[in-house]
Amino acid sequence: TPSGSGTPGAAQVSSAVLMSNAPRIGVNMDEQSQYDARAYLQNYLDNPGFEQAMVGHVIVVGASPSAAGFSDINDPYDAVATGFWNGVTASVRTGPSAGATFKVAGYTAGGSYTCSGGCPALVAGDLIGETESNPAIGFNPGAWLPGYWSILNSDSGVTLTTAQHYDGASSVSFDVHDGNAHAIDFGGDSSVSSVGTCSSNPATLCSSNADCGAGTCQKSPTYPYHPFTGPMTMSVYALAAGTSGTPTVTLQASREGSSWGSISHTFDLTQDGNWHQYVYNFSGPDQASDTGIWFFTATAQSGAATGAKIYVDDAFMGPATGGAGGFRSEVVSTLKTLNPGTLRYMYPPGLSQTDAYFEGNDYQKGPPNDYSVGANIMWIYSLKDMYALAGAIQANPWVSIPDVFSDTDVSSFAANLCSAFAANGFSQAFVEQSNEDWVTTSHSAGGSHTSQYGAMANRNFGLINSYMTANCPSYAGAVKFVVNGQEANNGVLQNTSAQIPFNNPQYGADIADYAPSEAEQPTGETMAQYAALGFANSLQQFMPNAPGEFGGVVPGNLNELCGGSPAGCQQFMAAYENGSSNQCGTATPVEAWEMSAGWMAAGYNAQNWILGFLAGSSGPNAGVLSPMPAQQTFNLAEGEYTTPNNACASGHGTDSALWGIVHDFDASFGPSFPHLRPIGWAQALLNRAIGGEYHMLDTSQWAGVYGAAFNNNGSWSAILSNSNSTSVSFQVTFPAGGTLPAKAETVLYTSGLADNDENSNSVTIGALPGAISVTANTITLTLPPFSAVALLPTSAP
Repeated sequence: TPSGSGTPGAAQVSSAVLMSNAPRIGVNMDEQSQYDARAYLQNYLDNPGFEQAMVGHVIVVGASPSAAGFSDINDPYDAVATGFWNGVTASVRTGPSAGATFKVAGYTAGGSYTCSGGCPALVAGDLIGETESNPAIGFNPGAWLPGYWSILNSDSGVTLTTAQHYDGASSVSFDVHDGNAHAIDFGGDSSVSSVGTCSSNPATLCSSNADCGAGTCQKSPTYPYHPFTGPMTMSVYALAAGTSGTPTVTLQASREGSSWGSISHTFDLTQDGNWHQYVYNFSGPDQASDTGIWFFTATAQSGAATGAKIYVDDAFMGPATGGAGGFRSEVVSTLKTLNPGTLRYMYPPGLSQTDAYFEGNDYQKGPPNDYSVGANIMWIYSLKDMYALAGAIQANPWVSIPDVFSDTDVSSFAANLCSAFAANGFSQAFVEQSNEDWVTTSHSAGGSHTSQYGAMANRNFGLINSYMTANCPSYAGAVKFVVNGQEANNGVLQNTSAQIPFNNPQYGADIADYAPSEAEQPTGETMAQYAALGFANSLQQFMPNAPGEFGGVVPGNLNELCGGSPAGCQQFMAAYENGSSNQCGTATPVEAWEMSAGWMAAGYNAQNWILGFLAGSSGPNAGVLSPMPAQQTFNLAEGEYTTPNNACASGHGTDSALWGIVHDFDASFGPSFPHLRPIGWAQALLNRAIGGEYHMLDTSQWAGVYGAAFNNNGSWSAILSNSNSTSVSFQVTFPAGGTLPAKAETVLYTSGLADNDENSNSVTIGALPGAISVTANTITLTLPPFSAVALLPTSAP
C-alpha cells in the first residue's frame, strides 16, 4: 500500500543481489491423452509396445509387527485378492530396517502379510514399497489390453503374452488358428468442451447458440486435436508362428464422419519365425472440419492351422517426423515460445512403477494402474523423453519419484540423472519425493503419515546425493531436493520439512499455490469486476494473515519450513502450481472461462509470479528466507476441470476454464500458431525478461503495482504488474552501471477485456502503448489497467 500521500517517487531497484541465476517461470507437463488437447507425442498410440501393466502399493505397517508377520493399515486403498502379493520382493523405506528387502510369503486380503524366512525388524508406521507386474494386470479378456486398446468383437483369441516380444516383456497375441480376422483398435479425439466460441465472432465465448445472437456456438474441437496432415506413418513389428497360407496384418487409420473415411494397407507376413517391421507411409487427408473420433486398427489373419498365432509389438501411428524425446514438433516449438525455466514431470505423482518402467524406452514401458488393480489406467510417456524435451528447450527438469522405489531403483535413477545432466546441459534439477503425498492413495504414505514420508524422502535424497557425489560430482551440487507441502492441510509442510536438513540450501519444500478464488466469482458482473477479483485473489495468496482457507498461502507456508522454526532456516520453498484460478462461485461457465482463459488472466497470473520472486525477500512477505527458486504454471494443456459444489465454502462450484495454458498443438488449422491462451502469453512475456541476477524492485509507494528486476551480464530488465482498473504513470530507477532496458512489451487485447485466444488471435504480445522514456537511470512508462509489462533489452526477442 502507498507509504504516503502525493505523487510517489520512482520505484527503486536495489543494488543487492537476492538470487543468482534467477529462474524463468516453469510449466507442468500433464499426462498424454488420446482424447483431448494433450496430444503431446509424435506417436498417437499409448502403450505402443503392448507392455504388461504394473501396480504398486505403499504399505503402512500396523500395530504389533513381528518376525512372523505384520498388518497393513493402508490396504483398503488398493484392495486386492488373497495371494496377489505372494512372491513379490518388497522394500522397507523407513524405520530401523530402512533399505532392507524381503519376499512376501503370504498375503491375505485385508492387509495381512507373512515373510519368507521371517520379516525384518519393523515398527508401527513404517513404510514399505511393493510392486507387481504380470499380463493379467490391466487386461480384461475380450474387452481391452492395458493402455486403452480395445479388443474388437469380444474376441477371446486376443491376449497379452510374454511368450513372444520384439522388445520389452510382452506383446499382443492373435490366435488365428480358425482362419478368421482378429482385431484391436485405439481411438482418440472424443473430448468435447462445455464452452466454445461463436462462429460469427471467434473471440466471443458461448455455451449455447443463444449466447451468440447470430451464428452458432462451436465447441472445441473445432479442428482435430490429433491432426492427420502431411507425411504420416503407421507401422508394427509382427511375427508369424505356425501359420499357413498367407498370413497378413492390416493396418487402418480412420476418422468418424470425416471427409476421407479410412486409409488401410495389408502386409503379407514373412514366415521365418523372426520379427519384422511393416511400415506404410501416407499423406494425412484431414480437413479442419474433421473432428470426429479417430481409430488405429490392427487386424491379423491367417489360413486355418492348429496353433497358428500372429504376434504384434511396437505399433506406431502419427506424423513421420517429430521433435526431441518423441514429442510432436508443435509441442517443442510451443514450449520454446513459453521459454520455461523448469519443465516438471508431474506424472507420476507417486507412480506404481519401478525404475525400468519409469525411465525406459516407451516401447518397453507399460501403463501404471495407480488406482485399482483392475482399472485400465492411461499410459504415460517416460522420464527419458522428458529429459530430452527439457534439454531441447533449454529448461531444467523437475522430477517426482515414486514412493515405491527401492534403494536399487533410487541409485539407478541417480545414475540416469547423471547421464541426463551430461547429455542435455542442465544447470540444475529438482527431485521431488512423489507429489501431493498428503493425499492418501494406494501408492503414497498419505494422510497422517507425513513425518514417515519426510523421513523416506530424506533417505532417498541422501542416496541420490551420495551416488552423484561419487559418480558425477560436478552435478551433485546442482540438484535441489523437494518434500511436499499443502496449504489446505495444516501441519503437512511442518512435518515433512522437519525431516530434511534445515541448514542446507539444496533442500526445500513445495506447495500448490494455484488457489481457488477466495472471494468467489459471482454471476452477472462486468469484465472489469472479474479482472479486479482475479488480481485481489492473486495478491491475497501472498499477504500475511489474509482471511479465508486459502488466504496467506505463501507466508503461512514459509513459517512452516524447517519444522516451523524458520530462525536460521536455509530451506527453500517452491511452487509447483503458481497462479490464480476461479473454481468457486455462481458464475456461469462462460463467465468462469472469461476470467480464467480470457485476457485478464494474463495480468493476475503474471502478478502471482512476480510476487513469487518477492517471497521471503521483501514486499508482502519480508523475511529471512530466499525467493522461490522455481515456480510452475499449471498446466501445459490440462483438460477442462469442474469443481464440485461441496468443494467450495459457499457450496457453489464452477465449470472452470481449462487449466491448460495451451489451447492445442495443431499447426495445420485454426488461428496463427502457436495456440497459447493469454496466461501462456503472459508467461512468454515475463520469461523474456527474467534471467541473471534477481534484484528487489521496491514499489511500496505505488498502490497495486508490483515488480522484480534482473541484471543479466550487465543488461537490466524488469517485470511489472498493475492490478488497478486505471492506467498508472510509473517510474523506475536502476542502479548506476549496466545497460538500461530499451523497450517495453505487454499482453494486448484486440477489442476488450473479454478477448481470448480460444479460436482467434485476439490476445497477443506487443509493444507497450506509449513506449518508454529514459532520463539518466530512470525509465518512465504508463502501465495499462490490469496489465503485465516487461522492460527488455534491445536483444530480447
